[in-house]
Amino acid sequence: MINLTLFKKEFKSNYKLFVIFLAIMVMYIVIIVMMFDPELGNALDEMVKAMPQMMAAFGMVNSGNTLVTFMASYLYGFILTLMPLIYIIFLSIRLVTQYVDNGSMSYLLASPNSRKKLITTQMVIMLLWVLVLYLSVIVVGIVSAQLMFPGDLDISRFLILNLNLIVFMYTISGLCFLVACIFDETKKAIGVTTGISVMFYLVQALTSMNERLSGLKYFTIYTLFPYNDIASGVTNGTWQMIVLFVSGTILFFIGRTVFIRRDLSI
Repeated sequence: MINLTLFKKEFKSNYKLFVIFLAIMVMYIVIIVMMFDPELGNALDEMVKAMPQMMAAFGMVNSGNTLVTFMASYLYGFILTLMPLIYIIFLSIRLVTQYVDNGSMSYLLASPNSRKKLITTQMVIMLLWVLVLYLSVIVVGIVSAQLMFPGDLDISRFLILNLNLIVFMYTISGLCFLVACIFDETKKAIGVTTGISVMFYLVQALTSMNERLSGLKYFTIYTLFPYNDIASGVTNGTWQMIVLFVSGTILFFIGRTVFIRRDLSI
């Protein structure tokens, strides 16, 4: 059960943040699709060979010879994971920690609504906005590809790639939600969430840049999203999605439970 009044209020108050991040992501998607060209792809591959460590740090390893592998290499290792991560961090803080930090949570709890109902409402809002963001990304990716390169996009492979991305960001959302439910202060919640996220990304970058550090891949969640292999058809990422979905669900459940049971400094 959710609080419909709070649901409507949060839906309206967070759409501007959603529009800003969606606009940025749409811009990058369209630009990358426009850049698709076999000859340009070869030039970019030469750049990867010239600066392998720097390009690998941003997830740009090989552009491939298809539109979907090109998009995967230049969008899914950085733009479509880190940009939404910033959005998710801000959204989780706005929906949970900020209410406790500014004292507004006391007014919500004074209403005839249980903690369980209130936090479930915020969790649903968060999941809804993240899902809408990525559904929009899928639509923009397909439409822009079909308009500029009709028939060149392997839509089924593109959908599999994005399904993996959605489940991956579901887990990231669960982590951010958990941190937001633990901390009373906005600054602390942002610091911890950003710190963990940056650590995961830096570990992934290090493993990509130096084969000697490949063992570190087991210490970052990014290992469970092998976007280049998924785009090229090497794998569908099935077992990774299962692990991510279960992990994300556990994180959301723990965060919700922590919020319900904890003492709030309000």
